[in-house]
Amino acid sequence: MSKRLTFYSQNVCCLPLFSSERSLQTGSLLGAVTATLALFKFLPTTRIFIMVFSTLVCTGLGFPVSYLTYLPLSAVLSFFSNDMKHERLEEIARRVTTIVEVGKDRRDLSKVGVIKLNEGGENSGENAFATCEPKYDVVILQEFYACVYSDRSRSHFINIMKQAGYEFHVKSANGITRTLPSVWANSGLAIFSKHKLKDEKELAFSHQLAYDKYLVRRGVLTATVCFPTGETGETESGGETFKDVKVSGVHIGPPVSVLTFFKWLPDWFFALMDKFHCQTSELATEIDSKNCLLCGDFNAVVNGKDYKTILSELKGLNHLTKHFEKKPKCTANPVGEILLTRGLRKSKCLDYAFTSYEGEGDVGGDSVWKCKDDNGFQFTSDHAPIVGYIEIKK
Repeated sequence: MSKRLTFYSQNVCCLPLFSSERSLQTGSLLGAVTATLALFKFLPTTRIFIMVFSTLVCTGLGFPVSYLTYLPLSAVLSFFSNDMKHERLEEIARRVTTIVEVGKDRRDLSKVGVIKLNEGGENSGENAFATCEPKYDVVILQEFYACVYSDRSRSHFINIMKQAGYEFHVKSANGITRTLPSVWANSGLAIFSKHKLKDEKELAFSHQLAYDKYLVRRGVLTATVCFPTGETGETESGGETFKDVKVSGVHIGPPVSVLTFFKWLPDWFFALMDKFHCQTSELATEIDSKNCLLCGDFNAVVNGKDYKTILSELKGLNHLTKHFEKKPKCTANPVGEILLTRGLRKSKCLDYAFTSYEGEGDVGGDSVWKCKDDNGFQFTSDHAPIVGYIEIKK
């Protein structure tokens, strides 16, 4: 006999306050040009300019300098071009819940988990509120970022998820002393559960990509879910037995080969910059081959060289999304949809799920959200979710 633990995993592409997802690539490029011109103008000699510029490029410091140069302009533009972070996260919260009861007012509803329904939706209008319950046992998120100056979007979403019945959560650390050498964002990882969580552990990869190192703290976040089996016996509480399942969310830094923007660079640059193999090796060491579920954005195109590296490192686990190899499904920037992030983006399959149990995983629908927005903004994220289940023996 077994009981299913259901999961939902998604890269939600939610940057911190004042950071614009839709201008991330073009804005960073603009920042690089602006910073370079400023150095050339204000440094006293060409020789000093070359030395400073070379140091920034070789150490990787040029990437945060470029981005942070653009950040003030991004903050100003955010008041005119709304990325709808709160609204997108609210939509994701609705997708991971099941409506139980609909009412015209919060006070009409009997249960604790009350959420506001999406405007224009099937149950909106006069019936603007609903009680709900979790649709999945665990929800695993990537790019759920906070930074040293803002945790606003995360706090808003956490409150909504608690209202929706996901009473337990763990998230990546925030604050400058916890994210160094990154001076901007943390790893952006989080796990939500309707069951008790314990033994939280966050690992930042010791090898970070040059364009990540001082901006984003890539890694893996793990927590143990106390999953109720539905049987009685020796218990943790209430007469019911529990099985410990280690759930991990990961976001591996994209190898240069995945980033279309860098395609023009020579092969030696790829070899110098990439830390993909180092990070996948650290991930394999960190993941327990027993009682585990691993989901996330692996930034490896299905059937490609980097994908095969992942399979080699995680060969002891059951690949729940292995069928993507036969008929690849684009989990990132799906074909025919309005792109969240402007720039040179192509549709790819980058998101997967692995486990030590039997189970199934698949793309959980598209990432389109039909909303009323003057900018034609229709995306919750630039990644579609992975959903599925694993069989936990009683």
